[in-house]
Amino acid sequence: MKRHLLPLLMAVAALTFAACDKDDTTTEKRLTKVASLSYTQSWESGEINSTSGSFNRATLDWHNGHLLSFMDSLIVFTYDGDKIRSAILREGSKPVHAEFSYDGDRVSQIYETTDTKWELVKFTYNGQGELILAEELNGKRITHLTWLDGNVTRIEKTRILSSGDTSTTVFEYIYDNKHTVFAGFEPFALLSGGGTFYLLSKNNVLRETRIEGPYTDVTDHIYTYDGDYPVTERTVYEDNGSSYQTQSISTSYYRYSDGSGATLPEVVTIAANTNNDTYGEIYGDGQYTKGSTVALRVRPNYGYHFVSWSDGSTDNPRRLTATSDTTFTAVLAAN
Repeated sequence: MKRHLLPLLMAVAALTFAACDKDDTTTEKRLTKVASLSYTQSWESGEINSTSGSFNRATLDWHNGHLLSFMDSLIVFTYDGDKIRSAILREGSKPVHAEFSYDGDRVSQIYETTDTKWELVKFTYNGQGELILAEELNGKRITHLTWLDGNVTRIEKTRILSSGDTSTTVFEYIYDNKHTVFAGFEPFALLSGGGTFYLLSKNNVLRETRIEGPYTDVTDHIYTYDGDYPVTERTVYEDNGSSYQTQSISTSYYRYSDGSGATLPEVVTIAANTNNDTYGEIYGDGQYTKGSTVALRVRPNYGYHFVSWSDGSTDNPRRLTATSDTTFTAVLAAN
């Protein structure tokens, strides 16, 4: 899964555990539908190289305040009273089965298994019931969390390598003062680990800074609100190299159990193919909001070259405005 792809898929990192000391009013209005438009554009030596876009929807099912399933049963939860006892994540070819154990009302450990591997994660909390330590015994990773005013402000993930050396990644967060869009989702953060522990926070992330060795990257989150609840979230991530730049933008649209929330944008499909699949590939097709800019780029395989588009255009990359569902065909030929 691509990083920064969808906050709706990041929500896959958020189950529920009963004794979270948050304002109970956040649970009266629950997230029921999410739509997300992801858009990536790259430049090479200052020229647009390609764009790509995708549009996704997800529905969340709740019962008596408990999240039962997410994204057409991609994740299914089983409860014993108010406590999650197990979960199944059906992503990829090997489903992940997770069993939850408790110390009182707190999740003390999660045992995750697939057909070929296992992981046991143990959790430690402070006196306020906030998670401060997660230890992955098989993966040999330790995660420390720092809190301020009910929000996770710093996550430090350290992996112990086979050589005995360590590799550390740090995440730092800045928040707004509104109700988190992920109210009632906390324990999936426990299931999926490290980089999504910020979902345990009571507010919404405005900026995430990721530090790994000498490298630092920043992701900004810009919201519109209906009162204290997010309606849309625009996530912007930029990777700047010496000659190659990438900007990834995801806009998520949230709807709630009381019928409030965002109006979904009009989306069009830009499809593209080649006259022979073995001759090369095209980048940039996908789903876009109506009126957005698209760049289609043809990359011929070795031994072939780009001739033209079927309508005679020889632009590569080909820049256009997404106004309606359209299909483009690139003509390639042997050298």
